[in-house]
Amino acid sequence: MQHYFIFIFLIVLIGVFILIRWKPILGGLAGTILIVALDCLLIINLIPQYESRTYPSTTGLIIQSTVTSQQTTSHANGFTTVHTTYGVDFKYRYEVNGRSFEATRYRYNSYSASHAWAQGVVAAHPVGSRVQVFYNPQNPADALLSTGLDSTDIILFLTLTIFNLLVAFLWWRWFGKRASRQPTP
Repeated sequence: MQHYFIFIFLIVLIGVFILIRWKPILGGLAGTILIVALDCLLIINLIPQYESRTYPSTTGLIIQSTVTSQQTTSHANGFTTVHTTYGVDFKYRYEVNGRSFEATRYRYNSYSASHAWAQGVVAAHPVGSRVQVFYNPQNPADALLSTGLDSTDIILFLTLTIFNLLVAFLWWRWFGKRASRQPTP
């Protein structure tokens, strides 16, 4: 999923720069809309993951633990590229206040990852193992195994910050050129 996000983002970004070249105001608007939409998506995904760092925990039992894979094929300039992304698929049981629950979530925001990462996470959580399960105190059925932000979250945030600054700079530049063209009385 992360690779789709990056690919689509780069294609749209190239389109925005083309628009900026020929129609600066349209390019600026398109870039601003794109960045604001990506900001919203990132924030919507980061908030619950960040809040999970304070969740209470209980002991759970892993009943399913596998590496998942997804292949994507792209065709460009006569070349075919096949790319495989990996993830994890869990199912675990746990108990909160005498009530039994089953959950499947590893993290709120799951990005595609390398095969080595997915294998490492699955190896750390084999079927039959006891794990620490973190649950939402307002809704104990809402649980996950990995809380808080990780390096991928931080990298996405920093990357988006760079693009926010770029769009702000382009608006500043555009308005600066417009102001310098205004005749002085």
